[in-house]
Amino acid sequence: MTSNSPHLGQITLHEHASGVCLVHLRYAPGVRLAPHAHEKACLVWIQSGGYAEAFGPRAFQLRARQVLFRPPGEKHSDQFLSVEPSCVIIEMSEPWLNLVRECGRLRSDPFVSINPQMGRLAADLYVQAQQRDTAAPLAMEGLSYALGAELVRENMPKERAYPPHWLRQLHEQLSENPCGKFALADLATLVGIHPVHVSRQFKRYYGEPLWDYLRRRRIEIGAQKLLSGWGTLCEIAHSLGFSDHAQFTRTFKRFMAGTQVFLQTAGR
Repeated sequence: MTSNSPHLGQITLHEHASGVCLVHLRYAPGVRLAPHAHEKACLVWIQSGGYAEAFGPRAFQLRARQVLFRPPGEKHSDQFLSVEPSCVIIEMSEPWLNLVRECGRLRSDPFVSINPQMGRLAADLYVQAQQRDTAAPLAMEGLSYALGAELVRENMPKERAYPPHWLRQLHEQLSENPCGKFALADLATLVGIHPVHVSRQFKRYYGEPLWDYLRRRRIEIGAQKLLSGWGTLCEIAHSLGFSDHAQFTRTFKRFMAGTQVFLQTAGR
């Protein structure tokens, strides 16, 4: 396959903004993709499921909510899991990259970001791409440069160490299932760490309180259900563990700015 081969998989969304292109893809469970490369650098946000991506002897085991950076022309192969995976590809043009490079150096190797802000920005970019109104390109452009800023930061000296194993495990579990009934004492018992230390370390490494993270994840899932017509506001609110649609709406507005009209339209 050539270096400009297109993305493989079922394309469900394809939108452009200034300097970036967003593609939403679904893959058949268990499919393998032979070694290939793409002309443009991109970020891959895994929306659901997971897969392995190998760059020669180096391989990444990717799970939902993670973000992979793939440099241009980097040859790789893919093996998808048995459940239907989906991901969002954010392609970046060379002029866009040059503007970002004016703020700092970018890494030239593939890597998986542990910065939770990368995933939040990619999710917000996907939500804006689905709006398809006259304001969407402006919102997408702004979010794309916010992602660019995080790419620059990925190459800066890290002020904090990598999260400990127990915290990474807890973060992954909560990311996969944020809608359960949780108590801090139970989570602390699960990982064998004092509750106060769990709370402090979570905020230190992931940039927000644990309970804000859970609310944000529920709202991200709620946004996708609204856009797909999964059910009414009340049904979606109860499925996510909110007491009623009013509580869901208040939380939605807190974490996703400028959504009042979107919520009113989706709830009709």
